[in-house]
Amino acid sequence: MPAVIVGAKLISRGIPGVLIAVAGAIAVSWALDLQAHGVHVLGAIPGGLPSPRLPLVNLSGQLFQQLIPPGFAIFVVILAQSATTSGVFAVNGSPTTTQAVNSAGGNRQLAQIITAIMCDWP
Repeated sequence: MPAVIVGAKLISRGIPGVLIAVAGAIAVSWALDLQAHGVHVLGAIPGGLPSPRLPLVNLSGQLFQQLIPPGFAIFVVILAQSATTSGVFAVNGSPTTTQAVNSAGGNRQLAQIITAIMCDWP
């Protein structure tokens, strides 16, 4: 899959290499019936929207003790990632939208400004 993605990018940035790689992997999995050979596949995906309800969570002290270390690690990673990205793109410090703009070929500040406006749209 990485070879397809990199190869498509080398040919032209307009070719959706990731989409081609995913579609190709799905086609190969189906054609060769990889699930019968022990390869784990996702299977059927339920359609429709889930019904709105509150999650069933046991709010105990033990749960909070288990969540504090990974929560702090996530906080540090997001802080470092945002600080790094915001130093490069002062308009929008989001790494995901920065990657989206970069993948679309946007290399000017105007592309970042438009992305920031669209992401903050109500």
